[in-house]
Amino acid sequence: MSTITSRLKKLRGEKGLKQIEVAALTGLIRATYANWETGRTEPDLDSVKLLAEFYEVTTDYLLGLTDDPTPPRPKQLNHEEYILSAASVDESTKRMFALYNEDKITLNDLTEISPKIKERYRIEFNEQPPTAIDLQGINAAHLDSKPGTGLNLKREREDEKN
Repeated sequence: MSTITSRLKKLRGEKGLKQIEVAALTGLIRATYANWETGRTEPDLDSVKLLAEFYEVTTDYLLGLTDDPTPPRPKQLNHEEYILSAASVDESTKRMFALYNEDKITLNDLTEISPKIKERYRIEFNEQPPTAIDLQGINAAHLDSKPGTGLNLKREREDEKN
């Protein structure tokens, strides 16, 4: 009996399902699934992925490459990584001030992250980069309307360089 055969049987048993129920829930044909469990045939790669998702295990576990069925957890981003992973400076700024308003980051964190946002999105501050004092009382909604804070952002445009 192959590893995938025994693991499919084991996982189905743990869920308390019949073969026909697994087939219905996954969109497979019952006879096909039954053939996999009996070892008459083996699932193709797309089916292995489907079964791994259904049973909430790794494909490596189904294939017998590991005995650990637990899928790896996605990496948790720290606050800075979360802010800098945004697709745009606007989204990054919203994230930064949302974290600040939720007391998850401090004014000092904001001043440390601001130059990194500048570098990440290739933007220029109209004046000096903001300090903790500049950032007090400012939230994401006020960014474009607070002249003199150093936060009025001017984006570099590739077409202006050409």
